[in-house]
Amino acid sequence: MGYSQQWSCSSCEFEFNGEGHNSALMSGTTTSAYCEDCKHVMDLLTGPDGREIPGAPLECYESKTHTVRPWSVEEPCPQCGKGTLIADPNSGMLTD
Repeated sequence: MGYSQQWSCSSCEFEFNGEGHNSALMSGTTTSAYCEDCKHVMDLLTGPDGREIPGAPLECYESKTHTVRPWSVEEPCPQCGKGTLIADPNSGMLTD
């Protein structure tokens, strides 16, 4: 089970809604990733039935040719590189 919430940067206008780190859902394992081309964070399925597939490529929802890298909320903001991501405590939602 995952916990998705609204995140916003403390230094710029960047926002996203998602897990913000690795998780495991009934449909499989997920990781949060940042698309350098779309400039957004997305939670991507990285393995079926809770089993991660090592080395599986991360692919953007918009295009398989986009540059995508793993990312978590513990890292600096992917847009400005300075701020920290802060969760809205009233925005949480359990996901499965």
